[in-house]
Amino acid sequence: MGLGKSAAVVIGSFPLGESDRVVTFYARDFGKIRGVAKASRRIRSRFAGALELFTLGELIFFDTGRSELVRIDHFDILHPFDRVRGDLERLGQAAWIVECVARLTAEHDRHVALYALLVRSLRALEGPVPPARVAVCFGVRALETLGHRPRLDACTMCGRAYPFRRPALGPSGVVCEACAREDTGAVPASPAALGWF
Repeated sequence: MGLGKSAAVVIGSFPLGESDRVVTFYARDFGKIRGVAKASRRIRSRFAGALELFTLGELIFFDTGRSELVRIDHFDILHPFDRVRGDLERLGQAAWIVECVARLTAEHDRHVALYALLVRSLRALEGPVPPARVAVCFGVRALETLGHRPRLDACTMCGRAYPFRRPALGPSGVVCEACAREDTGAVPASPAALGWF
């Protein structure tokens, strides 16, 4: 693949050896990328704190094609999201958001819409909107973006058109009252709650 350059968000990292770090990014042009940042844990590192969780930056990396890990050459900070890291509630919701991205995506599987949603959600966490609301909205929109939106127009088991009196929510969408008795995983839901989706 060679040299790659893209805007990216740090979604995870862990130490490697005495001075290196394995960092996971979600990049606009490449999707999820894991790479080694050599000497990034040293005091005089060229990365100088740029590889902190949630940081948005311009990533330059080299992919030899021989390993699933790329070599991180440079990461310039575009936006550090300091307000997110400075508040425990915002931090918790942001951690949940990046964990969702890490778990719901495969490496090198590019989703520009998901990248944009991730950046918008991190920016929203810095604003006045309650952090829990931002996280829930991110979760619903991320599932929709990745093609996993629950079916809400008809019962997922029998096909009966919604609305019905006592809806329930099953693993793949809304379930009518009759089918909910058979499906032990269905949870009762009010029409107002379903309208939120």
